[in-house]
Amino acid sequence: MNLSKYLVNASTVCSWDGENQRAADNFNRIYHALDMRISPVLIIGKEPQWDPELYNEIMSRVRDDWMRKKDMLLKLTDEQIAEYVESQAAIYHISPVLPPVVDNVEVLRAP
Repeated sequence: MNLSKYLVNASTVCSWDGENQRAADNFNRIYHALDMRISPVLIIGKEPQWDPELYNEIMSRVRDDWMRKKDMLLKLTDEQIAEYVESQAAIYHISPVLPPVVDNVEVLRAP
C-alpha cells in the first residue's frame, strides 16, 4: 500500500485549462484523506497483513471518479472530500476506525 504511487503534480495531472496545480493539489487532498480513512482498516488480524489489491482498487478509482467532475474538483471543499471518502468506504464496506477501548482503568471518585 503505497500512497506516493497515486500522488500527482501539475505536470502529471493532465490538462486542466491552466488549473493544473489546483487540480493536482485537490487530487492529492483526496488521496491523503482516503488513505487516512482506509489504511488502518485494511490491517487484518493481530499482525499487519495489508490487502494491497483492495487498497489499489479503491485508490485507482479516484482519478476516474473526478475526471468526469472537472468543475467540482477545482472548487473542492473539505466537506466534499469527507463525503467522497465516506462514500468510497461505504461502497467497499470499510467500517470506521473505532477509538481504542481502555481496559483496567481505575476510576477515582472525589470525596
